[in-house]
Amino acid sequence: MDNQNQQSPQVPTTTPTPGVSPGATAAVESPVLNNGSNRPIIAKKLQEAYNILIMVANDPSVDQLASMIGLTLLLGKMKKHASAVYSGQTPSIIEFLEPEKTIEKTTDSLQDFIIAIDKSKADKLRYKVEDNMVRIFITPYKTSIGEKDLNFSLGDLNVDVIVALGVNKQEEIDQAIMAHGKILHDATVISLSNSPERQTVGNLNWSDTTASSLAEMVTLLANDMGSKDLIDTQIATALLAGIVSSTKRFANDKTSPTALSVSAQLLSSGANQQLVAEKMEPPAPMPIEAQHIQANLPPVVATQQPIAQPAPSLGGQPSLIKSAAQNKADEAKEAAKANIGELDINHVDDEIGAMSEQEKIEKIRIDQAGQLHKLEEGEEIVP
Repeated sequence: MDNQNQQSPQVPTTTPTPGVSPGATAAVESPVLNNGSNRPIIAKKLQEAYNILIMVANDPSVDQLASMIGLTLLLGKMKKHASAVYSGQTPSIIEFLEPEKTIEKTTDSLQDFIIAIDKSKADKLRYKVEDNMVRIFITPYKTSIGEKDLNFSLGDLNVDVIVALGVNKQEEIDQAIMAHGKILHDATVISLSNSPERQTVGNLNWSDTTASSLAEMVTLLANDMGSKDLIDTQIATALLAGIVSSTKRFANDKTSPTALSVSAQLLSSGANQQLVAEKMEPPAPMPIEAQHIQANLPPVVATQQPIAQPAPSLGGQPSLIKSAAQNKADEAKEAAKANIGELDINHVDDEIGAMSEQEKIEKIRIDQAGQLHKLEEGEEIVP
């Protein structure tokens, strides 16, 4: 099919917001806080726009990034040219959302590539699509055209609307976007926030501190745009992940009836609840050894009680019996000579009483004066 003279998509013009001059920067406080009065206006603005940039703070939460992915995919299904830009590193916890397929590190895709030629040399200009190639034809006017007649350059960012998710102050804007600060003047900046912090970014703001998350707000905005049926499994899973993260798995005070209702809608749209639950699981407690390594502490050495060695069996061996008895006597004698203190006579008596008759033959006793006496046969020790 010959696509010669094919026209590029028409970019709808945006309707100026009442009270906001076209191209004004967004250093004004939101005119409406904590309600959805601006929701219909924002929904209409996104429906009219074609080139849309979605941005998050330079240190975004999981909710911001998940909402960015969900909204970008949704606008793409609405046939919009939507670009999500975040130059930082995405946390590993959202790898299952495949952020690298949606989020761009730079704004390069938002810049036009410009080919310039002296108008006196060009008579006609047309293009044709052949085998996935766009061929541009320049018909010369009474001359020839060569490479030296063409100039190539990049234009300004081609953006109609910017959607700032959770960006409340200008210093929170990603550097990849701040490098093209002019864009904040030329485009309509829509700011969505569920933080009580005052918004100074955006000339069309929607702030709702009762919302559980930005993902909840994006889902409600999709409903306002009539795009509920466009929310597929991928989009629903991303938005559900944002709600689960912000509500700490529906366990904190952000878990409102609206959050549960929106989550139910996302489940109906195909959100993979099991995948979200698995991937958003809190990390297991760090082992003590790993904690010591992280804190640069000495490694933990397990203490081990000495194993008691069993006493040698003395039965039937008179030589060992005599040796044991003699050792006991020698120890008592040395203690008495050194006068190291009172001996526990009762303890010695108990040990002797527990011995067999054969053992008592070679045993001794100690009187109150500390003198040693041989224990005669049949003699009993009186405590």
